[in-house]
Amino acid sequence: MRLGQRDYETAQRILGNVVVLNLIIGISFGLLTLVFLDPILYFFGASDATIGYAREYMSVILWGNVVTHMYLGLTPCCVPPGTRARRCTPRS
Repeated sequence: MRLGQRDYETAQRILGNVVVLNLIIGISFGLLTLVFLDPILYFFGASDATIGYAREYMSVILWGNVVTHMYLGLTPCCVPPGTRARRCTPRS
């Protein structure tokens, strides 16, 4: 919206806020979940036989969480307003 209005300074601030907040949320969620990973895994049904595999798997997934937050947070910034409806409808 701000780029269309040629308000480049505000657009840069918004994009900077999106990047910083997604980094903060992704890292804090990942670290918080890693701290309580074993109780979470036991809650979801891990046993003593599978906890090692589950912990290893979830550690990789949670470190990738930062990247996931970045691309999910930046996607709305890259899509111009008003084009979603055209792209989501089938073309004939």
